[in-house]
Amino acid sequence: MIQLLGFTVLLIMAFLPVTLGQTFAKGYVGCFRVPASGEPTGLNPEEFNLPYTNRELCTATCTESEITSTYAFFWYTIDSQFPELAVPHCRCSQIEPPINQWMVGSTDGSCDAGVTGEKYGAYLTFTDFSFKGCYSMMNPDLPSPVEIERIERCFDYCPKRDDQNRILQNTLNQINDSGEWNCRCYYDLKDLLTFPQTVLQECSVDAYFVYKYNEPISPSQAAARKRNKEKRERQLSLRLDINGGKDRNDKFCPKGLKPCPISKDDLYGDYECIDTTSELESCGGCIHGRHTRGIDCTAMPGVLPGFVTCSDGKCVVSGCEDGFTLVDGECVLTSTNLQS
Repeated sequence: MIQLLGFTVLLIMAFLPVTLGQTFAKGYVGCFRVPASGEPTGLNPEEFNLPYTNRELCTATCTESEITSTYAFFWYTIDSQFPELAVPHCRCSQIEPPINQWMVGSTDGSCDAGVTGEKYGAYLTFTDFSFKGCYSMMNPDLPSPVEIERIERCFDYCPKRDDQNRILQNTLNQINDSGEWNCRCYYDLKDLLTFPQTVLQECSVDAYFVYKYNEPISPSQAAARKRNKEKRERQLSLRLDINGGKDRNDKFCPKGLKPCPISKDDLYGDYECIDTTSELESCGGCIHGRHTRGIDCTAMPGVLPGFVTCSDGKCVVSGCEDGFTLVDGECVLTSTNLQS
């Protein structure tokens, strides 16, 4: 029995037969081996105070938040001190999971059976395709498969309408013992086998991964989605720096200056270039943003106006108001005032 965030999870449930009402993992593209470093590449929602403690929350955070990314990676590990506890992990990433690290998953697209920390689930955040499970058989007559590098390539390969102007219904993917994927495009629901000719099974070698295509409501919506995606990518590139990511200042500001949001209500829009090593009101970092390391030196309690500077990203105080004493660079309220 494993406890997770106050709930009890029976691990044997991962191995029970599939039942009606099966819930499939949104955007599932495979399970992958956790690298030797202990985690896949990506931004950690915990560092941004964002929800991530189950697969759905992780995917939602990586889809609609300031760390919006192409993939959501989710997995559990066992707590080293309390082995009855499962610890959730989430990363939002723009990087494809390495296809040579692909591993078998559960029929519903989950990767946490056993909660060993050996593998993580990879889920596309923005896609018109819904994962519908892994199946045992397919119609042997049509259509012919094409070789692809990975599941996601099938979504790009299949035309959204065929030469008869039929809308794409499903894609079907399969991996063989050599780690090679193939792709089939279905434009008629009758081409897919139904129960009991085919049944749900483990997402393993030779299983058929079925995805349903969800056509956008209108061409204008598709265009809007593309524009929004491009906007998110631009914003993400900026946020990685503003919110504590890798140093990308040279893309937005002159060398030596840092891009900072103008206000707490404008985290994703306008910003100003600041020298945070000497800026009195943004000393040591940005004042606004998820990782607010900066300090407004002028707002420090007890400091005399004009008696504080910012040097090397640190507030340097040289004078205090009456009732305060300068102690270790800060103005501390005197004991007399504390008693009064």
